[in-house]
Amino acid sequence: MIPCYDTTEYTTAGKITFSDYDVFESDETHEALEGYEWQAVTTTTVFDDENAYNYGYSGFVSLSDDYYNTDTYNESTDTYTLNYNGTDYTEVKLESEVLQNGWNDDIFTRQARIFFHVPKGYDGNVVTVIRYNSATWDDDAPITDIIDDDTVFFRLK
Repeated sequence: MIPCYDTTEYTTAGKITFSDYDVFESDETHEALEGYEWQAVTTTTVFDDENAYNYGYSGFVSLSDDYYNTDTYNESTDTYTLNYNGTDYTEVKLESEVLQNGWNDDIFTRQARIFFHVPKGYDGNVVTVIRYNSATWDDDAPITDIIDDDTVFFRLK
């Protein structure tokens, strides 16, 4: 249970699902690269109770992190370097596509498809859904500083 948007008097419960997990070398929009694979998962968050409809819901965000905390971001190429089994992989990528985001009748749904381009067999990608307060959110804080009892983790392996 989380507080509704503008009040602590009411609470709401969101439902989170992870679905359509897939591992593939390439498809129409994701290129193949020797030694790499794509891992993809769909995250769906739904708020469908009366309190959410009447009073909104607290903020939440989907983030990704590395279980082993070994990646280094290259801003100029929008890629990460990851050392996996003693080899540096420099073409690690994260892509996402929002499939749905908004109210439909009295149900709010946010659905996104997340794609990771990683070394074949890599099991360190983690998708988290975190509740946050926009007034105190810190983009630079490590994930361990912002998780709470309502955080949901999904490890791709």
